[in-house]
Amino acid sequence: MTNATAFEPIELLRVLCRHGVAFVAIGGFAAEVQGVSWSTLDLDIVIEDREENYTALAAALVDVDAWCLVPLGSIQRIRPDLELLRALTGTLMLRTRCGRLDVMKGSDSGAGGDNYATLARDALETNLGGSTFLVAGLSAILRMKRAANRPKDRKVLSMIEAAIEAKNGSSRQ
Repeated sequence: MTNATAFEPIELLRVLCRHGVAFVAIGGFAAEVQGVSWSTLDLDIVIEDREENYTALAAALVDVDAWCLVPLGSIQRIRPDLELLRALTGTLMLRTRCGRLDVMKGSDSGAGGDNYATLARDALETNLGGSTFLVAGLSAILRMKRAANRPKDRKVLSMIEAAIEAKNGSSRQ
C-alpha cells in the first residue's frame, strides 16, 4: 500500500462542490489562488458546523475514497463517517484519491480562532475548474499563520504581507 497520491486540488474541489459541502479554503492553497507564490501539497478547509453539511461532507469523502492518517506502519485505514465529523475537534487529516485534505470546524483548530462564519464574511468567491467556492482572504490567512507560529508558517509571513501590500497598492490607484 502506498501513501503517495498526486495532489489534484481541482478534482477535490469539484467533488466537495458537487456534494454541496459548505466550506472556506484556507492555508497555502487559498494563498496560492490569490497570487502568493506558494507551492502546497494539500487542501485545508474549514467547514460549516451544521448537520446537513456533515452529511454532504461524508458523501463527498466516500466519493474521493478518503481515509484518516494513521500511525506509520499501520495497515488499517480508518474511514471518516458521520459520527467522526460530528465529533470533530482540531484537524481531521485525510488522504484521498486526489491527495491530502485537512478538514477543520474552526475555532479549536488550525484556523487561528476563526470558524466558517467568521471566515466566510471576508472570503472571496472563486471559480476554478468550473467549481465555485469560498477562499479565505489574505488577511485571514496571515492571521492564521501568525497564530500557528510554526517555523513553516513564519517563513511565508513576508510573502503574504507583500501580496496584501501589492493588492492594497493596486486598489489605491
